[in-house]
Amino acid sequence: MGRLISHLFGEFRGYCNEVAEAWNRFWFTPRDPYALCVIRCLVGWMTFYTILVWGIELEAFFAPHSFNSAAMIQDHFKNVEGPYALSFWTWVPEQWMHEVHYLCLGVTFCFMIGLFTRVSSILSLIILISYSYRARFANYGLDQIVTILTLYLCIGNSGEYLSIDRLIKRYRIAKSKIRSGEGVWQISHGSTKTVATNIATRLMQFHYCVIYMAAGLGKLFGESWWDGSAMWRGLAIAEYQTLDMTWLAYYPWFTEFLTHLTIAWEVSFSFLVWRPLTKNWMLLLGAGMHFGIGLMLGMWTFATCMMFGYLSFYEPEQVRAFLRYFRNLLFSSEQKMIEVSSSSAHSITAAALKKTFDPTDRYVLVVDGSPPDFEQEQTAEETPSRVLPAISRLIMLDYDTKLFRKFDPIIQKTGVPFSCVSSLNQLQDAIEQSPDSIVIANLGNFTDQEVQDYLGSILPLALKFYPSVTLLRSSQAQWLEQELLEDYQRILILPCDGNDVLSELQRALLFYNDKFPGVNRQVPSHFFDGQKQDSLNSPPEPIGFQGPLDTVFD
Repeated sequence: MGRLISHLFGEFRGYCNEVAEAWNRFWFTPRDPYALCVIRCLVGWMTFYTILVWGIELEAFFAPHSFNSAAMIQDHFKNVEGPYALSFWTWVPEQWMHEVHYLCLGVTFCFMIGLFTRVSSILSLIILISYSYRARFANYGLDQIVTILTLYLCIGNSGEYLSIDRLIKRYRIAKSKIRSGEGVWQISHGSTKTVATNIATRLMQFHYCVIYMAAGLGKLFGESWWDGSAMWRGLAIAEYQTLDMTWLAYYPWFTEFLTHLTIAWEVSFSFLVWRPLTKNWMLLLGAGMHFGIGLMLGMWTFATCMMFGYLSFYEPEQVRAFLRYFRNLLFSSEQKMIEVSSSSAHSITAAALKKTFDPTDRYVLVVDGSPPDFEQEQTAEETPSRVLPAISRLIMLDYDTKLFRKFDPIIQKTGVPFSCVSSLNQLQDAIEQSPDSIVIANLGNFTDQEVQDYLGSILPLALKFYPSVTLLRSSQAQWLEQELLEDYQRILILPCDGNDVLSELQRALLFYNDKFPGVNRQVPSHFFDGQKQDSLNSPPEPIGFQGPLDTVFD
């Protein structure tokens, strides 16, 4: 009996430890703030727009004898909402109303563009709360959701990317390097992951779950949501109509279907949005619902602001890869050399400014005739951005470091620097810091959602200009879209041995150097010692799958 109790206690303690570890991973794992910064740009724009609209009828909303008179608001707070519903408009004299409003516009504009983001985000939150509480009976969903999102943007580092703050930082780094006589090609900002960013993101996600759950459960108390007529009643109100939808009266089954689908979606959102197979569908349904609200009821600002928060449910590298794809379409990737004299203040300032506004790192600053530490000759017509002529690092993605241990003896002999990462976030950071890398990714033990994220966005977008070898299980190959890959992005089906991986690595380099002859990435020749020479000297084969029986599937 004692052994049984001891065993049960051990099992219970192990389960509690797993729960505690999962809790800590969920809330306290450092997260890159890129997605949060994109949300800041969108929410900042909506914040500025909201304050701008309030100013159209400033006296009608905020003067002492306005629609929401000061006496009525104070009586409401005293008897209903309590003494903590504060607004700085209570202490603003009427003759200073316009000046204070213009100051608020300036602060929210700084928040939108990311200038002094830490301070401007907190001040913008205070401004939104003050405007909402002063015009308490003129609020609606937009004022609430934009305030909620701004609150969480104050917690995370929402000004790290896509901001004036980042441009200032880039300018200072570039200017410092030029003055010290260093050539400048890329500007590294170091790791930007923080626990605060992850907490802000999780709170935003959790708040959305609460909003939809409360909305769904609240609708269940209405009879029209049970009989299926609620959607029709909303569309038939002439006051909100931007499109004449009365023709739906002839198709009651459709409005009833939309009514019940809305209830089912709102109630289930809190559970299904966390599941990899249903997350995208839940967000797609939500986007469709809010788009419909904007299109048919005219509430575009509320609808779009609700959709801004959906970005928090996607990993930062997914958002970055998506936007980088369009950035590469809009901006040229052809590199240009710029001669800079470290003795000329005007030349230093002009070159630093040019490098500051260089999102694709196409400008290479050559200071006093000394270029950055890589070969300058590039003869290919199309040279990808963020590429160096030779490989300086090997990055291995592996969930439990088995691949790392397998290749460690080989890599140690070559002298090629290497690093092993265990998550997609870490991989994204590694290639940002070492763009002259080659990647080996073992996805065998990753979750289905992580594999889909890697194959659907990271490999064809973020790793588009990187030679790579990806190891998959046969069941994971169903998510592979081969037509999106380059020939130097090699795929192997597990199980396979080290020689298979090294052979595909060599083929990836051959394909890469064939497509970009001016780049000529290579590793030391003895890196491939121990392989059959005929496999290295043979011409590259079309990309395929190396199976356990050495079968190649075209």
